[in-house]
Amino acid sequence: MNEDELLAGLNPLQASQQVDLDSYALTSRWQAAGVTPQDAVEPVLRFMERNPDLDLGVPGSLAHFIEKAPRGRYALALMESLARRPTALTVFLLHRLANGAATDEQREQYLDFMDTLRQHPLADADTLRKISSYLDDFDEGE
Repeated sequence: MNEDELLAGLNPLQASQQVDLDSYALTSRWQAAGVTPQDAVEPVLRFMERNPDLDLGVPGSLAHFIEKAPRGRYALALMESLARRPTALTVFLLHRLANGAATDEQREQYLDFMDTLRQHPLADADTLRKISSYLDDFDEGE
């Protein structure tokens, strides 16, 4: 499946009354069709950007699926997505990356990047609250 086909599979979730179940079914169909997490990273992140108010779960089936992509590829795609349009969910995914960082230096890079998102013109109030909360969590943990 190409990126357009993956996005076409995601679009019906916008009108779903059971997003959690439908997104789980979608990722199951993708796996059966041979779609890899790496294939799905970009389309899923773009879908999240376009639908910041859609409750996809925390983190939800789509996020769990793309988090299985090779870490470097996933981290880069996530940071590119956040640079385009941070959402509460994608900021949460960055928080998870920071929590699981292999080194303190890597964690600091993720947190520094998260801090820059406070100035992003497309960050809504909920996203800004999440950023502050996550950064406060790390400050308290040090």
